[in-house]
Amino acid sequence: MSSYVGTSGSSRDWSLIIGGLLIIIAGGICLFYPGLSMVSVAMVVGCALIAACIFDFIVYFKTRGTAASSGWTIVSGILDLILGVLFLANPVIAAEVITLFAGALLLCYGVFAVVLAIQMRKVTDKWWLMLLNGILSILCGFLFFISPAFFAIYLGAFLVVRGATMMSFGIMGTPYTLM
Repeated sequence: MSSYVGTSGSSRDWSLIIGGLLIIIAGGICLFYPGLSMVSVAMVVGCALIAACIFDFIVYFKTRGTAASSGWTIVSGILDLILGVLFLANPVIAAEVITLFAGALLLCYGVFAVVLAIQMRKVTDKWWLMLLNGILSILCGFLFFISPAFFAIYLGAFLVVRGATMMSFGIMGTPYTLM
């Protein structure tokens, strides 16, 4: 449905593949080591979110003018940067308070992903991946509010799904303008 080609001339977008892999690694750490102090989790996730911001901006500049919703990539990048800096600036406070902010961010992110999925139906038959990403993001956001004691596990699940979605679109070479 789309003739999107990465900057290297191949059909793969390596910035999405590498960014997605980094996000999956951070999510795996949260899932497999939930007993780590939340301070450690806050610092790892802060770094991963800042890396995601960088890749969001790379994707924006690569797809600017070609995708109807590329402005959402900037919004996502700014949200990633804000949350990443908050996690790193004071990981102790982040570990205690940031759960509610992260829940709100994931709810917003999930809504953006669902809206983008609907728009992507015109571009690719793989739009359902973004829809699944959005629904799971909304679910994780609600879970942050309902039971914040399991923050690391919910965050890990969100990061793995987000990273897998990034990698899938990178491997397929499909325009990807939210994450």
